[in-house]
Amino acid sequence: PRDRKKIYAHCNMDELRKCIDESVGNGKKLIIVTDGVFSMRGDYAPLHEIACLAEEYDPKFEEGIMTVVDDSHGIGAYGETGRGTVEVTQEDRIDIITATLGKGLGVDGGFIVSNEKVIEYLRETSPLYVYSNPISSGIASAALKALEILDSHEGLKLLERLRENTEYFRKGINQIGFKTIEGIHPIVPILIGDAIKAKQMVFDLYQRGIYVVALTYPVVPRGQDTIRVQILASHTRHDLDYALKSFQETGKKEGILE
Repeated sequence: PRDRKKIYAHCNMDELRKCIDESVGNGKKLIIVTDGVFSMRGDYAPLHEIACLAEEYDPKFEEGIMTVVDDSHGIGAYGETGRGTVEVTQEDRIDIITATLGKGLGVDGGFIVSNEKVIEYLRETSPLYVYSNPISSGIASAALKALEILDSHEGLKLLERLRENTEYFRKGINQIGFKTIEGIHPIVPILIGDAIKAKQMVFDLYQRGIYVVALTYPVVPRGQDTIRVQILASHTRHDLDYALKSFQETGKKEGILE
């Protein structure tokens, strides 16, 4: 029920513990829900700590605690074999994983991974599943092919190239003088701190053939205006160098860099 929903601050495990403590005795089951990768920041949830809290408090709820992770930005994008945040954190106690096929896998639709009992329950009761048309056979075939590539030698090479490109760009953008939120994900958030300058930089970069997105309040907190860059495995070193040079020049134009 909505009146019993609690929200804890970003990746704050002390607050999550407090939320769980306050919920003891108020229901038979507790469900902890989190993103895997946070799409505005490119960082990821501490799944090990979340799973440990769930395990610790599970006996205090008649029907236990269930953990749910939406890893739409993780699956196919990072982890040694592209299996997302569960692989990065080496945490196998998550009960339900949801993700899209439309980001790292480049198709349409989405999926839920859980045990047989949960999946059967959702098939019988989820309105979005029961009353929606399924994805077409062509989309399903494309999704299977994307997963086949991801799980192949070619996929491993693409993931390796993506990691190298991400590390190269992150290092380069920091050397230029911009600040970023630390991470390993190919979403690279560049902190600007001014909504008008962030939007003007995005416009100037677009004129140079670079498509990035400005994130301003209320999408991000005031004063944390950000330009979000998404790195691809297909980017060449020339592409990245051109982007870095363009960021440097537009940053100086807007008075963000000296």
